[in-house]
Amino acid sequence: MNSVIGIDGTTKTGISIPKNVLERLDKIMEKTGAKSRSKVITTAVINYLDEIEKLMDTTANVVAVITYTYDHHRGDTVKNLLSIQHDYLNAILFTTHVHISKHKCLETLVVKGATGEILNLIAKLENIKGVEALKYNIVRP
Repeated sequence: MNSVIGIDGTTKTGISIPKNVLERLDKIMEKTGAKSRSKVITTAVINYLDEIEKLMDTTANVVAVITYTYDHHRGDTVKNLLSIQHDYLNAILFTTHVHISKHKCLETLVVKGATGEILNLIAKLENIKGVEALKYNIVRP
């Protein structure tokens, strides 16, 4: 890979980005007033690396927020969610439940434990039929 190291310690390199991604980036930069693609991309790469590095140490203690939506009328979705939550009583600090519509619910779990345990919980939640969208944010205290 070709790169050039600048006086300030930065490295100039070339990357390929799909046109539609670059267009989205430019629109966001325009709306937010960001002036430098390099700074925006560097920040995004740093955030990505930080997130991946957090997940690599499965023994590190973390705190996480897990948010998911589900259809509570679909099969055993609620039963399976509650069963998994009870399996992780030591990790789950608290939960919130919001009715979005007649059929849709949103739950948020705040959890604490080893990264590996939290990732296992996330995987189990994602695999429940009826869970439609799941996002999480893991933070090292």
